[in-house]
Amino acid sequence: RCHCATMSSDGRNEQKRAAPNEPTPKKLRSSEPDLKVVLGSSGGDGGGGEVDLVTRWYHSQTLAAKSRYVDAMLASPMRERETRTISFPDIQATSWDLMMKFLDDPIAIRTMEARDVMKVAKHYDKYEFCDGRRLCDMVLVDYFKRAILDEESDSLIGQIDVDALVESVALAHEANLEKSFKEGMKYIWANVQSNHVPYGRTMFTEDNMETLAPLLSVSREMFSELNPRFGDLIGDLHNELDKPDFPKRFVHECRHWLTRYILCTFILHIELTGTYGNADGDFYAANNDCYESLRQVRWGGQQVKFEMKLQEKGWTILRKTLPTFGVEGVQEDDSTVVETVCWIAPCSVNLPLPPKSGWKAVDPLANGHGSPRIRYLLEEEGTM
Repeated sequence: RCHCATMSSDGRNEQKRAAPNEPTPKKLRSSEPDLKVVLGSSGGDGGGGEVDLVTRWYHSQTLAAKSRYVDAMLASPMRERETRTISFPDIQATSWDLMMKFLDDPIAIRTMEARDVMKVAKHYDKYEFCDGRRLCDMVLVDYFKRAILDEESDSLIGQIDVDALVESVALAHEANLEKSFKEGMKYIWANVQSNHVPYGRTMFTEDNMETLAPLLSVSREMFSELNPRFGDLIGDLHNELDKPDFPKRFVHECRHWLTRYILCTFILHIELTGTYGNADGDFYAANNDCYESLRQVRWGGQQVKFEMKLQEKGWTILRKTLPTFGVEGVQEDDSTVVETVCWIAPCSVNLPLPPKSGWKAVDPLANGHGSPRIRYLLEEEGTM
């Protein structure tokens, strides 16, 4: 009886397999890779050197799931679909292996750094490895945030690689890493508007600004609200980002500003003599381009005070009339302050401080009233 049941069962199975309307059972998918990937170009590396073609084999479905580009090549009636071969002539084997490493190995993902992003991000973007591009974006966002923290740490002064920062921001823009580009440019904008040292506008070289100029231009509207005083800090250069000489002018302005800043830091005040007592006295910094005297004198029938001010043609010594006030201490409506240049220092427009000598009288009242001489009195160090 058992034998008959077995036979009967076997007979039914045979009959079932032979049924004409029954679909053919699916076979297990082969473990053999079916897609040939060719890396490099037989035409060389672009620098005159020869590059050997390197072949890698993959399962087509696996690689297509990682790359929209690969998926499109295999899905459309193109040569790649027929030959089961895809070439990446601009990717070398070492770069490709690094790309696959960060896509396949969850442990490797945790160790990815900005220098790795520099090697793979553009390839991820060009060939639409979307997960790889998102990973690069996340890594660079963290990189820029750490740069801000490092900048604020006194123990890490000088540890920030400015060239690497600039290259990373440029890469973020080129590889469409939107979040990291915004984070990086936020850092860049904050520093080109900052007068801090060493991390501020003086940290950038002319080569840095060559790279940053177009990036500043495309992000100008996005970050204009960060500091409305940007124009006050570096003149009108922010309106000239698209001009070819912007990088050179920016660095020149920053050097000029830093020189003046350092000098003014050491100077307590400026002492003026040689005007027969008219404008003589001590002048104190009102800002980087102006020194004021607290002394008031009567000259030319008017009560005036004097200033040293950097103007369009150079440093000047000028007199200012004083406003008149009413009984309640309110300035009278018809009271105006008039500035008159008394002496000018020729060829001094680029000097960070008023020159010690070489002043020329340009006002009739100043003619015959001596020749101004200047001394710089330094903080805690005597005179200069």
